[in-house]
Amino acid sequence: RHSCAPNTAYIWDRSTFSLSLRAGRRITADEEITIAYVPLMRPRVARQLLLRSSYGFNCTCTACVLPVSESVASDQARIELEKWWERNVSFEQWLADDEQPRDALVLAHVRALTTLNTEGLFAPRARHLEVIAQCYGAFGMREAFVKQAGEAAEAWRSESVLGMTGSREKVENRIERCARWERDPEKAAFWAKRS
Repeated sequence: RHSCAPNTAYIWDRSTFSLSLRAGRRITADEEITIAYVPLMRPRVARQLLLRSSYGFNCTCTACVLPVSESVASDQARIELEKWWERNVSFEQWLADDEQPRDALVLAHVRALTTLNTEGLFAPRARHLEVIAQCYGAFGMREAFVKQAGEAAEAWRSESVLGMTGSREKVENRIERCARWERDPEKAAFWAKRS
């Protein structure tokens, strides 16, 4: 069944001609298993139109039955998430520009993660977690850097299993990079550059 805040993702394996479901978050015993039929970062009206025209039903999931004021806020949040990476400064830009406020990038990524949680979306988190880890490394905060690098690696693994990360090779490289940061944080090229 469809939901605009699904608890699973499906993965199509061409080589075996099979479909598998992967949980994106903990699912309780009495909870219905749901997937997304449409792009989740679109506003509610756009999702509803696509569902009606493509699948012939009106969605009544928790994200679609919100009161109007909450629905507008949800739409704005999803649009922001969709355009997040093009509207925000990259880690490299932040690191190179001493005029950028010290905590601004961490706070921006924490806000993005909070918005994902509020919207009931379990991905994409890995890239946000990785940038937060890099910031902690740039601050020279060893314990926070190591912890966050571990969380980023785990998120990359999870999103990879869910088929949400692109090429397997790139994901493996990101996981390995996070593992290196966990093992030897001071060897990161950006270590303590903004301390």
